[in-house]
Amino acid sequence: MMNPSSTLRRLPALDWMRGLVMVLMAVDHAGGVVDAGHLMTDSWGLYTPGTPLPVDHFLTRWITHLCAPTFLFLAGTSLALSMEKRQAGGTDARTLDRHLFKRGLVLLAFEMFWVNPFGQQVLFALGMSFICMIPLRRLSNPMLVGGAVLIVVAGEAVVNLAFQITGAVPETLRQSINMLMHMTGDPMEALQNIRNLQSDTGWFSLFMPFVYPGIIWLGPAPMIFLYPFTGWLAMMMLGWGFGRMLTAYQAHPDSAWHPEKVLLVAGGIGLSVFAVLRGLNSYGNMWLLREDHSLVQWLHVSKYPPSITFTALELGLMALCLYVFFRYQRTLTGAPRAWNPLMVFGQTALFFYIFHMHILGLAGFLTGTTGQLGLPGTYLFTLGILALMYPLCVRFRRYKAANPHKWVRYI
Repeated sequence: MMNPSSTLRRLPALDWMRGLVMVLMAVDHAGGVVDAGHLMTDSWGLYTPGTPLPVDHFLTRWITHLCAPTFLFLAGTSLALSMEKRQAGGTDARTLDRHLFKRGLVLLAFEMFWVNPFGQQVLFALGMSFICMIPLRRLSNPMLVGGAVLIVVAGEAVVNLAFQITGAVPETLRQSINMLMHMTGDPMEALQNIRNLQSDTGWFSLFMPFVYPGIIWLGPAPMIFLYPFTGWLAMMMLGWGFGRMLTAYQAHPDSAWHPEKVLLVAGGIGLSVFAVLRGLNSYGNMWLLREDHSLVQWLHVSKYPPSITFTALELGLMALCLYVFFRYQRTLTGAPRAWNPLMVFGQTALFFYIFHMHILGLAGFLTGTTGQLGLPGTYLFTLGILALMYPLCVRFRRYKAANPHKWVRYI
């Protein structure tokens, strides 16, 4: 068995976990390309009560919910480990702040100019969270974690307050974003109809980048904020707190609160909170309530924006998965296998993310299979993109390791 402190210096468990969510992300994005039945109902604003949720399609979409929360959480963990190490090595606070700010801007630029110029999604939430961590990282760990919990718990109340302050009509917003995400017919006519419908939104638009998804009109073009960043920032804050705990444990491996114990307890708490609030079926579900007691309805929680039940469920599951990886990590008697696909994808996660979506879209277009292959095609395309991205990620990882001070360090 390895010495705990030496184990934590490498932390392959974090790479494996990140790699796992990259694989699941490929499933989701492959489904979005080739499966006309791909579900996008993870919000009160995107779901019409009574809409059928086929179990096979629903669970295929549901397993991918682990991706974004884990991505944000582990980004916070990795940043905390890196920042604590650099700070201990004598790097001044201003340099660390500049690094965070630059990385945040790079992510925002990729979102705007590479992924989708009219949609602010996970890279928007990630980039804004990086920038917000510049002041937040100065908080003590109890204050940082406590602040994250407060953001999660108060999220639904803040949205309700925003509606009351601005006088916006929730049903109008629900209809407008639903129409945009499921747009059919003439796109220009559809956009004009959406804009007319949203004419009474008013000042609520100011809240959209922060707390609730919506459409802001930039001239004739819509800008959709699908990932208002505040709820996702809370996940990064929790990950940062966990990273600090790992650093402290590395210095004092005899601590009673070793990583596995923290993850096991956190996972149990998260799943318990989910079960209680989903059972009560009221506050904490961001209006996306259960319609019955079926498994599908229990798991049908709000991702846009993340409700308490979504956050508790996904971070709880992530904590238990990470617990298993940490336990396995302790059994290693040598270096982890560098060619392990989860390790490769986990160490090149952003590179994988920014390229695999465009490759999938191009493959669907060139083969004429966009929306044509159904669920089997989802998994077939997933295997194809993983097989294609693996050697690319291996080469990129090698290049990045050989050029640690070039621009690729931001990817």
